[in-house]
Amino acid sequence: MDISYEIATNIDLAGAKERFMGNEGLFKKFLLRFPQENRYGELKKQVDENNAEGAFQVAHTMKGVVGNLSLVAVGDVLNPIVEVLRAGSLPQNEQMDELEKVCTHSLEIIKYIEEHDVKLF
Repeated sequence: MDISYEIATNIDLAGAKERFMGNEGLFKKFLLRFPQENRYGELKKQVDENNAEGAFQVAHTMKGVVGNLSLVAVGDVLNPIVEVLRAGSLPQNEQMDELEKVCTHSLEIIKYIEEHDVKLF
């Protein structure tokens, strides 16, 4: 895995640096919490139970966390799902599968960042 490429395509580091006022330590502190705050499992449960309103609440919260952490790859897949749910519909299985895939990949990148103490900015 070319970690520099993977980080650059999954995390908007320039946006994160600006949002966290250049404080890499603070950014990493919040980024490393994402594995506990990743609500994909809860979102999937709500979708599987055909609960569009509950799924919207979970997805909207997740969207805020992802946005604050500049996890652009997750956001690019999650944002259309939020809009489907906002309209009262449920996302397609393919959308949920893609979200699971991108969340899993982002978690792998975050784990690598933590294990190797990667300098981000």
